[in-house]
This record gives sequence, C-alpha cells and structure tokens, in this order.
Amino acid sequence: MQNTEMNIATVKPSEWKDFIKVCLSADLPTMTWGASGIGKSDGLRQIAEEEGYTDVIDIRLSVTDPTDLKGIPVPDVQAGFVRWLRDQRLPTDPKAKVIVLLDEVNSGTPIEQAMAYQFTLDKAIGDYVLPENCRIVCAGNRVSDRGVVNTMPAPLRNRLVHVELVPDVDDWTTWASQNDIVPELVAFVRWKQDQLHHFEPEFTAFPSPRSIAMLSSIMKKRPSSSLEHKLVEGCCGRGFAIEFTGFLKVFRSLPDVQRIKTDPDSVEVPTDPCTLYAMASSVARMADATNMDNVMKYTKRLGREFQMLVLGDIGARDKNLCKNKSFIEMNCDLKKLAQS
Repeated sequence: MQNTEMNIATVKPSEWKDFIKVCLSADLPTMTWGASGIGKSDGLRQIAEEEGYTDVIDIRLSVTDPTDLKGIPVPDVQAGFVRWLRDQRLPTDPKAKVIVLLDEVNSGTPIEQAMAYQFTLDKAIGDYVLPENCRIVCAGNRVSDRGVVNTMPAPLRNRLVHVELVPDVDDWTTWASQNDIVPELVAFVRWKQDQLHHFEPEFTAFPSPRSIAMLSSIMKKRPSSSLEHKLVEGCCGRGFAIEFTGFLKVFRSLPDVQRIKTDPDSVEVPTDPCTLYAMASSVARMADATNMDNVMKYTKRLGREFQMLVLGDIGARDKNLCKNKSFIEMNCDLKKLAQS
C-alpha cells in the first residue's frame, strides 16, 4: 500500500516487523511514522528480542539537550586537551548488541534534530562511535496526529529508510491473545473494527491499541458497575464507552461457556453476529490441554468465520494446543474450503 501524502509505504505491524528486520540486517537506520499509541516502541522491543539484541535504549530527542549525546567538555589540564563526559546510556562495550531508539525524533527542535545527522549516517557523535553490532531506529508522529512535531530537515530525512505504520485488527487481536488482553475487548474490537484506533483531535481521550491495553488492565481489577463506565471513558473516550458498555451487556449474558468443558452439545450457539464475536473470544480464551476436544466440538457448531477466529486466537496464545487432533482436523477442513 502506498501513502501518497508522504510518498512512502504504509504497512501493518506484521509487515513492519519484517521491514525493520531487513533494515537492521543491512545496518540502515529507519524512520517509522505513525499515530500515537499504536505500539511503535513496544513493537520494536519485540523485534529486538526476536533478533537477539540485548536491549533497546530509548532516547527521546524531544527532551534531550544537545549536550546529552555529544557530552560535556571537561578540560584535562595535564594532558592539554578536552575530555567528553557522555551519556551513560550509550554502549561502550565493543561487543554490545543493542538498538538505539531515537523516539519522538521529529518532536525535537531543529538543533536537537541536527544532533542526529552524524549519528544516523556514521553511527558516531564527535569521537564517540557506536559499537559495530548496534543499530539505530527512529520513530515519531505525523503532522496529522496533532502532536508536538516539527518539520524534519531534509538532510536527516535523506539519511533514513522511511515507512508509515498503521494499526491492523487481525495483527492486534493476535497480539492481544498473546498478551492477556481481556476477551471482552478482543471481541469488541473484532466487532467494531474502527474502534481499534479512532482519533478525534477535539476529544481528550480516544481509543488506540495503547489505551485499550490500559483499559484491559483496569477491567482485570473488576471495578464496580457504577465506576466501570467512567473508567472506560477515562481510557478511550465517551463514544467508545457507550458502544463498549452496550457490548458488555451482551458479553455478560452469554451462555455459560464453562459447560463446554463437560457437555459442549448442551451449550447454545448464538445467532446474532455481535454475540457470536463475544462467544468466539470467550471459547478461545478458556481452551487448554484438558478441554481442547470439547472446545473443538463446540467450535465446530459455529460458522466458518468464527471457527477461524477461535483457531487463530488459540494458536496465537498457545502453540502447543495446535497439536490437538481435533484442532488439526478443523484447520485442515477450513483450508480446503478456502481453496475450493
């Protein structure tokens, strides 16, 4: 997909990871543009772990003084020259393998952004040189995101490989299943896909992958019903809260999914799409090695679309469950139907 406004490629998170990995391998600094709260920083930490980097050093240019990276000159009277006291975050071990993230890079002033010229091109600042196995990655918001951003100077732009990152519901639900996001939110985002990221500049709170993850943490605390709606508003805004509260009434009136463990044929299969999304998320979340056969038996009664959702969520959360015979059979049947 091409972004005609910025003249760069637009990618979803799963594509972005591959994009960044290729550039890391080629030792080329990248610049990821994207809205706030879509997971740029968290995604980079996942990439670092997968690629064997030991750390991600997060340096925010928007709050970095020009002397922070280059260092402070200290006269060495005996030697007759100046020594530089540098930022201790920058690695000095020649064998270090870390990623230096220049986050909010275009929120810095022109002078602060100019600090990145030599660093991104030569991996050096003054006489400091970044160890050979370390890499540089930049990230920042777009002008349309209404954050504190400044124009990135052309010399800096031309030193970077650019890409725009956008949220994707399928990628997010896979991540959510792996990271213990409550099933109510996974199901709701599947049903109302425009609510994964819905930025309205005139509103204080708005839904994003980050604020939805915050809301998940709150819901695990089981707040009172009188407080719950206010907390949803506080994380994701009033519009999201109205729709999600309505969805919760449906979710909480689902048939008792725990009965699936012992008698899957006795559990009602919903017909309303909203309720089916809720049911699919609940069924997938309850699956484990002790009940997989019965979970698959119930899942077989769902429509093909919802069977795929259940299998996808289970596989994302626990790869070992994919070895279950009933899981494999259903997965093969779905693949045959898709190819027919």
